[in-house]
Amino acid sequence: TGSADFDVYVQGKDRGLIVFRGGKNGGRKVLTSGDRMWLLVPGSSHPVPITANQRLLGGASFGDVARLRFSEDYSAKATGERDAVGDRDCRVLELTAKSSRVSFPRVRLSVDEKARTPCRVRFFLASGKEARAVTFTKFRQQAGKTIVAEMEVRELLGSASSSGTLTRLEYRDYRKAHLDPKIFTPEGARGL
Repeated sequence: TGSADFDVYVQGKDRGLIVFRGGKNGGRKVLTSGDRMWLLVPGSSHPVPITANQRLLGGASFGDVARLRFSEDYSAKATGERDAVGDRDCRVLELTAKSSRVSFPRVRLSVDEKARTPCRVRFFLASGKEARAVTFTKFRQQAGKTIVAEMEVRELLGSASSSGTLTRLEYRDYRKAHLDPKIFTPEGARGL
């Protein structure tokens, strides 16, 4: 049980910066550039390389927040199956990784065709075991677009005490901004 506030800055398709605001992680930053990720800790002189699967908070990983690009990383195929997610009737797509660099080689994506929004994403390991499930619970309209307002991440692996951990990510505000490309380097991110 706990919570954390952070800001997420995104530029283009492959650069992101997560900045923790307050709490025990206040001042920490996670930088992504392409397939590379680093943790920047206040007072440390060197960025620490991390992977997208490392935990951000609860069951949510850094990759869940900073880099989730299905159209670029996966090929999709309709399964003909349906999935009931809450009161939504969703179509199921099977996603297969285009590269061995992605964290999960297989993903099942349930989509509400009527609302044109995702319902649930299930991530599978190479062994076929389901590792994580993400349910999109709220959406809102902003600037003429439907955007995610809340999602729940359920961790399905680990010890009995950590398996089933539920993490709720609430996106409170989206804004367009002109960002200096320098903040997407370890040196530039430190100064933000």
